[in-house]
Amino acid sequence: MVVYQHEQRKDLAAAAQVLHEAIGRKKGVPEFYEYLVHLHEQQKRYDQAIATLQRAIRAMPDEGRWYFALAALYERVKDRERAIAAMREVLKRDPRDATALNYIGYTYAEQGRNLDEAEALLQAAATLRPNDGYIIDSLAWLYFQKGDHTRALDLLRRASQLSPKEGTIWYHLAAVYAKLGDARRALALARQARALFLGKDETNVDDMAKLEQLIKELGARP
Repeated sequence: MVVYQHEQRKDLAAAAQVLHEAIGRKKGVPEFYEYLVHLHEQQKRYDQAIATLQRAIRAMPDEGRWYFALAALYERVKDRERAIAAMREVLKRDPRDATALNYIGYTYAEQGRNLDEAEALLQAAATLRPNDGYIIDSLAWLYFQKGDHTRALDLLRRASQLSPKEGTIWYHLAAVYAKLGDARRALALARQARALFLGKDETNVDDMAKLEQLIKELGARP
């Protein structure tokens, strides 16, 4: 309650200090660490949020949630190798965690490496969650990177039906049609993806940059 009151008064430093003291007195309370991570994230102090999670792991090493949260923070600061390592820790504790399977598989697909492992991971994720548009999109992008554009197209059509407001899926569709030589359809889909990206409070900056490059290559104007 004291921490909450400090937070309401926008005194985040005081709130964090109370939590540090609480953790010092009793290390085995997950909520203390979670709240402290939340405060650091509010202030965009991601290094301190990561340090807090590492402290939580030392205190409660069997809690899989710490590794998942740690992976999310590493992803936020673009440290994908450490994010992958954290997600592998998630899988050690729960090999059927579809989100962790999808994260590692999609990251490898994006980087164009370890594609056979990525395929196995994404196939496992899709088996666990066959109607998840994000996972189907990841699997499609894996096949795009492998050069199987027809298979990628079939999966992306399905993903776009499952998650019609996800700009990345429409960007991927545009990229596939561009590879297949249908520039007119690719351009229309790229513009649709752009509209969806711009309609969000938080946009995937990397995908947006790639999308703009694709539109430029297709001879479009903003």
